[in-house]
Amino acid sequence: MRKKFIYYSSLAKAPIDSIVTKEFRKDAYVVEANYLLSVVLINMGNGKFEIKPLPTAAQFSSVLGSQIQDFDDDGQLDVLLVGNNYGTELTIGKLDASFGTLLKGDGKGYFSVVPMDQSGLDLKCEPRSLAAIQKGNKLSYIMTNYDGPIKGFNALSQHPIVKVSDNDLKIQFKDANNKILSTTELYNGNGYLSQSSKYISYPKQATSADIWNSKKEKRTITLEVKNPL
Repeated sequence: MRKKFIYYSSLAKAPIDSIVTKEFRKDAYVVEANYLLSVVLINMGNGKFEIKPLPTAAQFSSVLGSQIQDFDDDGQLDVLLVGNNYGTELTIGKLDASFGTLLKGDGKGYFSVVPMDQSGLDLKCEPRSLAAIQKGNKLSYIMTNYDGPIKGFNALSQHPIVKVSDNDLKIQFKDANNKILSTTELYNGNGYLSQSSKYISYPKQATSADIWNSKKEKRTITLEVKNPL
């Protein structure tokens, strides 16, 4: 390529057949990118998922780290997203339009953007991952930053936490009247090369939890009702 195209300008003006020849493409493995939106997958049960595109503000840049928690204590799951990419080609420019995005969930699979002056997010950096770690009896959030310092966050609304095992797949929280408060899938991975601690936050009014493992075995644990420090 360097001998064929001495200048970038000549490469830019060249037809595709002179860059990638028909002979080369004849045996090439061709793939196509046809869906470029950041989405959330809603588990509908029975192995079926519904794809819901996230709001426009979540499409401004790449997403490389995410956390799904009830950040505002309304009983519904919210989504925290981080990510930028400065390593793109010069003709494209940096993907640097994200300052971190907090999305408020309505419990039906739809999300609205929380303004920056309310979320407190102002990340002028290149995040690579976002994971939740145990800190006493609450969760803190750790974000790695490419070629920069690690950053930490605490949610304004803190929930108590419970530890789960590596082979646990699902946990369901109930109150004193045996009413189901929330159900959470337990999975591995939170973005680019990141993994959260095996601790799950739960509603403050929860008194018990049913846990299912990979063998579909169920166990019930008692929870202490209290506000975390």
